[in-house]
Amino acid sequence: MESGDRKVRNALFGIAALAAIRLVFNVVFEDSLVDAYVDDQNSSSPEALLREAAPDYMFLGIVSLVLGVAIVVAALLYDRGARWAMWVGVGVGALLVLLNLAFILQPATALSKILGLATAVAVVGAIVMVVSRTRALRLTGP
Repeated sequence: MESGDRKVRNALFGIAALAAIRLVFNVVFEDSLVDAYVDDQNSSSPEALLREAAPDYMFLGIVSLVLGVAIVVAALLYDRGARWAMWVGVGVGALLVLLNLAFILQPATALSKILGLATAVAVVGAIVMVVSRTRALRLTGP
């Protein structure tokens, strides 16, 4: 395996690791995330109703992990020579960027927003690396 291919694979594994961290974070800090959501609401509604209306952070963490697992599968298939898997990883990574942007825009703790921003930046960096690597291969050959 060439070093460029290894870099692509490692980037995809790194993104999956960040997705797993997101799930752990959402499980550990779910109460804090809901509290931040309730505190951000300018409503005269009862607190119990606001807590019920809060986003399901556990579900969002599970979706993040599922996308991370899909990226790991893409990385493993890419290692075995399936070049299309690289683009599957890019597509799933783009979904992960959108999910993390949603985390950033929601009322949440500062740590949650930092984790969402770090994941989004890492995914965009990996996508740029994959696209530039593929373009370089087309221009110079394998």
